[in-house]
Amino acid sequence: MKSILSPAVALLVVVTGSSLPAAASQPQAPGSMKAQHEEIVQGLSRYATQGTPTAPAAEKVLDLMRPHLQKEEELVFPLLSLLPDVSEGRITADMSFAIAAADRLKEEREALFDQHAEIQSAVGDLISAGEDANERDLVDFASRVAAHAMSEVEILEPAAVLVGDAVRQQLAPSK
Repeated sequence: MKSILSPAVALLVVVTGSSLPAAASQPQAPGSMKAQHEEIVQGLSRYATQGTPTAPAAEKVLDLMRPHLQKEEELVFPLLSLLPDVSEGRITADMSFAIAAADRLKEEREALFDQHAEIQSAVGDLISAGEDANERDLVDFASRVAAHAMSEVEILEPAAVLVGDAVRQQLAPSK
């Protein structure tokens, strides 16, 4: 299976991830995840506008994905940006935002799950349309989008919650 990242996007991740300072109040989004989201939107946009019989199915997925990805970037990415430090036990007071962020993510997880289910259904329709039209590239791309969405539900969102909980545990006053 091909990587979801093109070489150009991967290079962009390396360059921007190492050359731009993170803002003090807002942690920098994990570059690899941001690049994946950008590539998903670009790919869906390309398939949605090419005027083929599969375009309406791609447009439907794109319409569902855009607000969902934005919500993930708002709720999940700031927490995951702390994961390398938290996994090494480097938790500092400036990470305290993660406590409220994780609480908000916990509150929104059911809605995110529902969005993922709707997206997965639309991606399934896109895969079927691609198979019917014998568009192998589209089927492969849509399959990677589906796998990406599942990794968010199974791994990334739970990991983000754990980051917030680890920060809470370390920074909370002992009782």
